[in-house]
Amino acid sequence: MDKVATVKKLQILVLSLFLAACSQLRLQSSGVGINSFPALWKVVAGNSTMYLFGSIHSLPPKVKWYSLKIKQAFYRADELVLENVPGSTNQQTFSVIERKFGYLPRGKIIGNYLTKHEYAKFKRIVRGLGLDEYKASRMQPWFFSMVVNSLFGKKKINYGVDQLLYDAARRKGMKVSGLETSYQQIKSLAAEPLSIQIKNLKQTLNARATGSRRIRKDGDLLASWMSGNTAKTAKIVSDSTSNLMYDSLIVKRNSLWYPKIKAYLSKRQTTMVVVGQAHLIGRSSIISKLKNSGYKVHRLQ
Repeated sequence: MDKVATVKKLQILVLSLFLAACSQLRLQSSGVGINSFPALWKVVAGNSTMYLFGSIHSLPPKVKWYSLKIKQAFYRADELVLENVPGSTNQQTFSVIERKFGYLPRGKIIGNYLTKHEYAKFKRIVRGLGLDEYKASRMQPWFFSMVVNSLFGKKKINYGVDQLLYDAARRKGMKVSGLETSYQQIKSLAAEPLSIQIKNLKQTLNARATGSRRIRKDGDLLASWMSGNTAKTAKIVSDSTSNLMYDSLIVKRNSLWYPKIKAYLSKRQTTMVVVGQAHLIGRSSIISKLKNSGYKVHRLQ
């Protein structure tokens, strides 16, 4: 495969994180043999009702989360509100985003910031994933991490909560809206200073048994989500994310989203808001903002 084809293949792979995939798993099948009860909240304000559901964006197919309470919330809703609407970013737009935010300063490669031992480990990972070595070495660490995660998670993304609810909403003829564009989402990912990104990459490369640690952390996060243990989920997210990254990915986005979410509570309708659970729990969460604004928030599950 020539270099141009490799670059194109990589762009399409990463874009799959933001484009809607045609999921073969239907929403109803995710409710057969329920084994998960993730957190669900409800707010009533006059003639407006809002359900807030904390999702995980990609899941193993055996996780059955579509409980009766979630089903009732979904079918009562007039509008589904997601972080962003799947399929809203095309290849051309993504290419602009990638070019603007995805790469190190001109003339730099990741090896300039790593020791020889660290760079050798980095190259082994790149080769093991079948990526173009020069292109990968030019990526900012946040972008490289996203590529790696997309390779590990590309099969599970079809089973993500957001995707299944989006597909079901489209079949139902329900209005679907987004709190941000994919462009805004990626800007949040890219906002962490390069020095912090390098520090995080070094920690990953120097960690022993990185793969098993990753699996264990992801397993703990999934288990806490499945059981509705929001306190444990919040701690896992906080412990595994730098303060700067947490502020960029969670706190700042919550501040931008909150006025939009609050505006739905002045509409005479039922709205179901589905965002990553980290946005609904922990520091500066949407739930805490609602409570601080005087809304009565009831946890249903």
